[in-house]
Amino acid sequence: MPNSWSSEVKGYLRLDDRNDSPTDKPLRKLIGKAMERRGIQPTLVANPHKDGQLVAVLTADQVETLLKDADNEEVAAKVRADADRDAEAQERQEAAAAKSKYEEQWRWDLLTATWQQICCGTYEKPSDAVLRLIATNLAKGYSQDRAKKLCKLLDLGKVAPQEGLLQYIAETGAPGDVLQLLVMYGDVEYRYWMEEDKANEGLLLIAQDFGVDPKTVKTKTKANQRAADAAKKQSEAQKAAQSTQSPDSLKPQDTASTPTPAAQAQKARGGKKKTQVDEKPKLSAAAAQAAIAEALQAAEPRNPADAAEARDAGQGDLPGAAAAAQDDDAQAVADAQPATVPPSEEAAPASTTEPPADTPAAGGERIPLGSPVTIIRVALDPSLANWGGMTGNIFRDLGAKGYEVAMPHPKRGTKKFVKFAADQVQEVPHV
Repeated sequence: MPNSWSSEVKGYLRLDDRNDSPTDKPLRKLIGKAMERRGIQPTLVANPHKDGQLVAVLTADQVETLLKDADNEEVAAKVRADADRDAEAQERQEAAAAKSKYEEQWRWDLLTATWQQICCGTYEKPSDAVLRLIATNLAKGYSQDRAKKLCKLLDLGKVAPQEGLLQYIAETGAPGDVLQLLVMYGDVEYRYWMEEDKANEGLLLIAQDFGVDPKTVKTKTKANQRAADAAKKQSEAQKAAQSTQSPDSLKPQDTASTPTPAAQAQKARGGKKKTQVDEKPKLSAAAAQAAIAEALQAAEPRNPADAAEARDAGQGDLPGAAAAAQDDDAQAVADAQPATVPPSEEAAPASTTEPPADTPAAGGERIPLGSPVTIIRVALDPSLANWGGMTGNIFRDLGAKGYEVAMPHPKRGTKKFVKFAADQVQEVPHV
């Protein structure tokens, strides 16, 4: 009696429960007299779920014999049919359980045997296929909004976010790099309720592996935000000053030279004239440079050697600062983005082997990102032979590993990202 919500007894028929009778009457009413004539006593089963309850039962064979003795041949046939169906169902259930046990066991045995080989150190690293599978399983858990941020970072263009990300993982030549990106992405959120080293463990570990110093990044992030805040405050101050000027001061002044078209009075409806005033105030180059200099001075290390070390750590210049110094538009500073490390600076150290003389690497030069290149030699990897002679664009600089190139897919026309050694690509000369 395995269930507390039922008094059913496996392998037996209850004498006093209509659910075990082929008719609407309990079996005792059908075979009670026959049991007395034959002197058959029911088996009493103690209900393990209800203290003191005893359930009277007989086997299906006993019930069939007693029904026939009571001239209930038709009912006896139903009992036999039900018993046969139950027996067949039991056999199927046992067979399914045996198969499930086998299928689960051989898989576990395979895992155990493989783990023993892994522990013996008979391999160097997971294959690209394994890395690609892990990355795919991680990416499948992303919502469209989360996938969209990675698509933008990877410059995948206008694609369905999750589908585009999964396609990139399936086609990239560096699945291990993408896997590390996904591990960082899973730990990139600000979790104020946790310690930083625990809340962002994956992000910090991988940054450490590639020599990216979190303190240096924090310093540059603060400098960016201070520069953006300074530009915003100056812009608001100029707007406030303009709003307090009298209408006459906004009119174009008479000068000897011809006024510019933007300052000339334009005719409005009814023949009246109105003065066009720039809606967006401009920030002078000197003011923008002063704001940036102030922010950088506050964030700059006091020791010049520290500053040089921060530059050598692979950190990029202050985003937005160069634009602000060359343009008098305050928006150039306000659009400053969080400091990032360019892909070329994240790559492994430069190779110590001599590159072929007919490649750009022979002169110590790197091909800029986005540059068109032709695949000139793929002998090191026969699987890449089909790309020989085709042209793509540099998508990522992998340092000593070479380049990841965005190649046009031969069938679908979409981008396919393939990794080539430095001596397998040749920059297309500018016409």
